[in-house]
Amino acid sequence: MSFRKWLESAILELKRAHERFERKDYAYVCFHAEQAVQFALKALLKYYGNFLKTHDIVKLLERCRVHGFNINVNIEDLRELTIHYLASRYPNARLRYSIKYNERIAIKAIKLAEKVVESVRNCLSI
Repeated sequence: MSFRKWLESAILELKRAHERFERKDYAYVCFHAEQAVQFALKALLKYYGNFLKTHDIVKLLERCRVHGFNINVNIEDLRELTIHYLASRYPNARLRYSIKYNERIAIKAIKLAEKVVESVRNCLSI
């Protein structure tokens, strides 16, 4: 899949996060926000020919930084968003991580996803 397709998928996931927010489906807001970040970072890595197969967005960001991608984000926020990849979809994972989804968590996830996706778009001049 081309870097453009990865980026298109990231933008679509961000749109889905916003749609779920309107329905107050906060767990899936976080899932789609995580997917948006994951796909955007994979788009950048695909562009540089340095793709990484992982769902860990911290690792993806670290690999992107090798190529000069600089974004001011809190690594702990990215770690938290990575957890939402599982916790948002599986009740037992929610219990393990003690997550109770709410509007505050969802807004934080969307804002982080917007920042990453926009930064990748700017980096790729798309």
